[in-house]
Amino acid sequence: MYISLKLIYKSYITYKVKLYRWLLLSIKLIQYTLLLIFVTLYYTNNIFTMKHNTTKYKLPSKNKMPHIGQMLQQYIQKHHINSAQLARLLARAPITIAAYKKNESIQAGILYELCHALQYNFFADLAHTLPKQFTNSVPISNQHDLALDALNKNILALQHQLELVSAERNILLKAMQRDS
Repeated sequence: MYISLKLIYKSYITYKVKLYRWLLLSIKLIQYTLLLIFVTLYYTNNIFTMKHNTTKYKLPSKNKMPHIGQMLQQYIQKHHINSAQLARLLARAPITIAAYKKNESIQAGILYELCHALQYNFFADLAHTLPKQFTNSVPISNQHDLALDALNKNILALQHQLELVSAERNILLKAMQRDS
């Protein structure tokens, strides 16, 4: 009986040693895996400063890209638009609108939403900055229609101004006739 207890104890110790070695190997494997993950993350995105590598589109170019955020800022200032109201229209935070105004580049989908919210075509302004020899897929008749629409709007605005000036002139003439 003493020998059998000794054998059981020895096999228990052997089992415990093997388990201990297996745990140590597992821990080392986990440590190396975590190290590999952190090194990979560090070189792809700097996780320690949480700055993403988003400078790919800012590579030096001979063509100067227009600053979309400045275009948006100028439009908002010129038309006295409240940024908080625009943020509500777009279902975004006001700080997001402030970021759009500072960004040199804005995703096309976001710019499209801004166009609809403000009822202004920023894409046409961008297209205007490109050289005239660049082609597009808009039929010429549509381009002429767009130009005619713009001219008609200008004519309507000028007719309205003319009516205002004529009314002012008539008031002044009546006032001068009463005074004389």
